[in-house]
Amino acid sequence: MTFSEWTNGGQVLQSSGRILFELADGWYVCSGTVVQDGTEGISIILTAAHCVYDDVNKVFARSVLFIPNQDGTSGAGTDQNCSNDPLGCWEPSHGVVDLDWTTSRFPANIPYDYAYYVVPDVGAHMGKGADGSLASVAGALQIDFGSRADGLRTHALGYSYSDDPNFMYCAEGLGTELSYEDYWLASCGLSGGASGG
Repeated sequence: MTFSEWTNGGQVLQSSGRILFELADGWYVCSGTVVQDGTEGISIILTAAHCVYDDVNKVFARSVLFIPNQDGTSGAGTDQNCSNDPLGCWEPSHGVVDLDWTTSRFPANIPYDYAYYVVPDVGAHMGKGADGSLASVAGALQIDFGSRADGLRTHALGYSYSDDPNFMYCAEGLGTELSYEDYWLASCGLSGGASGG
């Protein structure tokens, strides 16, 4: 199935969001999801490592904003105006990536292309919506570290930049890309910006 706009609302829309960040050569966008972590004082956003750390220039992203449910924005698209998004924005304190993402290069680092942004419960919220921890305002989804089998039907969801600011999805069977040790949805069609969704 090629990608379509997500129209089912629900917790997945509330807990997922756009990540806006800056690297040495400009501004970028990715997607991320607030996940349950069981730790007091912080909320955790799961995303892709390339949305947190530039493995070529060896630097972490800066000026990071997480915009949950950006699909409901009153703005024209992704921007730094947190007052036009239904829940506002949260500013992570830092990102965490696997050491193997930082010490190897594409395609050898593909199996390590996952990361987390850490968001303090106090002082991170800006703009519209309720103050409080990100997890309590946007909600947090359970994370599953179990492995998946080739061909198993699954969904990919994220904020494709080609359809900014809409939350998009697709569904198909998992497959592996060439010889990479990573799963892909080869016919999905989500564009850049959906990474980390």
